[in-house]
Amino acid sequence: MKRLAISLIACMISLGIYAQVQNEYDPVAAADTEAKRLTELLKLEYWQTFYVDSTLQHDLTAMYEETKKLQKENVTSYEAYLDVQDKWVDKIEESYQKFFTDEQWNKYLKTGAEKARRQRDKRRAEKK
Repeated sequence: MKRLAISLIACMISLGIYAQVQNEYDPVAAADTEAKRLTELLKLEYWQTFYVDSTLQHDLTAMYEETKKLQKENVTSYEAYLDVQDKWVDKIEESYQKFFTDEQWNKYLKTGAEKARRQRDKRRAEKK
């Protein structure tokens, strides 16, 4: 379970930031991979998988575009890229919460999402 949580966090960071900077990131492929992973992990219904995939395709693409914009503007602050990632991961989780059952949501949080959420909240609090 810890390995899964670490993988999720590493995946979001590495795919969400590093690969974007390298221009090798494919948000549609990343959405597909994550939707499949969550379908297996959380035993999602077919309609839930559709919503997960749709949410991820939209939000990961938007995150990618926003990150590319920062890159074009020669922003070198790691925090700026983290802010973009945090914003979009929050939106993804807001969507998930709407169509996951309570059991699925709790299992999702236990995979490391809750820890990542606390880290995002901590970063926001430190900025104030």
